[in-house]
Amino acid sequence: MATAQIPSSDKDEIRVADATDKAITAAWKTRVVEGNGVDPSAADDDINLGFDPAEKAAYVWIQDTYGGLIGRAQRDNFQDVARRTTCGKLRDEYSRNQSWQYIRWSVAVYDGNMGTPEFIGSGDCLS
Repeated sequence: MATAQIPSSDKDEIRVADATDKAITAAWKTRVVEGNGVDPSAADDDINLGFDPAEKAAYVWIQDTYGGLIGRAQRDNFQDVARRTTCGKLRDEYSRNQSWQYIRWSVAVYDGNMGTPEFIGSGDCLS
């Protein structure tokens, strides 16, 4: 996770991270509007994405500023949105770019002012 938080200089990583971050944010805002038991304030939480080359993984994390992701159902909703969106983007890049190495994902939540994330899911996008 620490490596994923360091800004990349790789143009493909930057492009994919930017597109994926925007797509996750849009999908999350839609999910929150639909209801699903998620507090509306969660739509305003900051979402980030970064890559860890050693782990060949994309990390998605959200800053749960207002406590909208306090329960398991809310976190499951966020994990579902992040996983589906991230894996779609990673698979697309993997299919078109032979040097693309990122096929794994992890999702974490930072609660309020906590400095340590809680990992709520991880997996492989090709399985």
